[in-house]
Amino acid sequence: MSKLPYRVGVVTLSIIIGLAIVFFNFLSYQKIGDIYHSEIEKTILNIKKSFLKNTVDNLVHEIDLARQAETEYYARIVNRRYDALTYDTHLSDEEFVNFFVRRFVFDPDIDLGLDFWTVFLWSKPDNTVVYDPLGAYEQDIATTLARLELELSHYRIIEHGDYAGLIGVSKEYIDDLTKAKLADKVRDLRFDHDSYVWINGVLDYGGGPNYAVRVVHPNLPETEGMYLSTEMTDIQGNFPYLVELEGVKENGELFFTYYFKRLESDEEAEKLTYARLYPDYDWIIAMGIHLDDVQEYIDQTDQKSRALAGRLTARLVVSLLVVVAFTLGLLMLLERLRFRQARKRMELEIGRDALTEAASRKFGTDHLPTVFETFRSSKVSPAIMMIDVDNFKNVNDVYGHEVGDRVLKEIVQAIYQTMDCSHQLIRWGGDEFVGILHGVGKAEAEQFGRKICDAISALPITVGDRRITLTLSIGISYFRESDRSYLEVLRRADVAMYKSKAGGKNTVNTLL
Repeated sequence: MSKLPYRVGVVTLSIIIGLAIVFFNFLSYQKIGDIYHSEIEKTILNIKKSFLKNTVDNLVHEIDLARQAETEYYARIVNRRYDALTYDTHLSDEEFVNFFVRRFVFDPDIDLGLDFWTVFLWSKPDNTVVYDPLGAYEQDIATTLARLELELSHYRIIEHGDYAGLIGVSKEYIDDLTKAKLADKVRDLRFDHDSYVWINGVLDYGGGPNYAVRVVHPNLPETEGMYLSTEMTDIQGNFPYLVELEGVKENGELFFTYYFKRLESDEEAEKLTYARLYPDYDWIIAMGIHLDDVQEYIDQTDQKSRALAGRLTARLVVSLLVVVAFTLGLLMLLERLRFRQARKRMELEIGRDALTEAASRKFGTDHLPTVFETFRSSKVSPAIMMIDVDNFKNVNDVYGHEVGDRVLKEIVQAIYQTMDCSHQLIRWGGDEFVGILHGVGKAEAEQFGRKICDAISALPITVGDRRITLTLSIGISYFRESDRSYLEVLRRADVAMYKSKAGGKNTVNTLL
């Protein structure tokens, strides 16, 4: 038998087998590529969904923290006004009435029309109204007091001889203040791929025309205040507002898609949206991302995968499978690393106060339990310092909030300059800070506090040709073995801080 036909047959068979291997290898890789494409699409969409949900959830958490901070801040104001009104116990009834009324007639908050105070004064013997600037009286004294107690966030009852008075701050005032601050913050938020957060306020959970009002919308700021209808449709005939309303009514949150214009463009594209109901304000807080932006990223990843397939097709099946497996693992690892980095950046932002660069309230509430547990095991307590800026409200009232923000930043910088690397400073709320001073004994703590007071008093803060003189009131305490949580040491430090204020401010007191 001639060798030539045999060799030709072997070569031909080898080529056929080789082509078959390459062909089936290519088909296998195509199948793997399709699976990879599908899984990458699912992974990216899940990451985007997590990002949307986490961002909205963080805003909801921030609303709760802001409401709590405002409530505590105004509770302190009410308590200070109560102390001022009950200080002069020697006044006659007529003098007390005149003193009481003057404190509110000339109050700058009333003059500005902010409806800050809820004030009500009456005669106890005959239950007649003496002073009612906001028209709070309704039906009788008992009914009026019962209604006010429900409406107020914090209030105090003052009794003097034959007269009694109520002073407080309404829940509505605090909520309106919090809403305005959060709305301003949301308007300024920006994310990758022109994403943004918007807020709709529900007026009627039954839906229909005017069921809601647009509260914040960075893409359509000119439409804020516009009424919305569940009968509105997008360019595909979908009813996004109806879907959103029914979803939050049923589950409190939902993911859904619809068509909407891009940021700063008239082009409309399909949008993946997460919406969550904040029932206390009847707010639907939402955030979305256009799906074609996600698809663009998926296509880029898929293109790289197919280019890799062209290079690997000529190789042996085993090598190809190894390379594909390695590539898949590497890409998934990169995605995980990117996700972890994004999550770490988000955690750092949450743990840092955006204005002052001090640690945030959330960081404090997460970290202080750990500090307390360390004390319980070591029996060594750090100094816990409560710091409050004296008369800070006057700075905002006289010079404006922009100057107030600058003052807070410089105060924090000055305090940091007195601390060492083992100390921590937390912005607890407004103009109040908490210091955690490791390694500072009880004999050194007040000396350290006075050093901080001196540093703040010496700050060269000027507005125009006017110098702002600042002082601090500081309270110090330490953990006790009888403490059940870190909150108890904060209460003691707070009491010591108010003792500093009562003692003339710009001073330090310790309560062990």
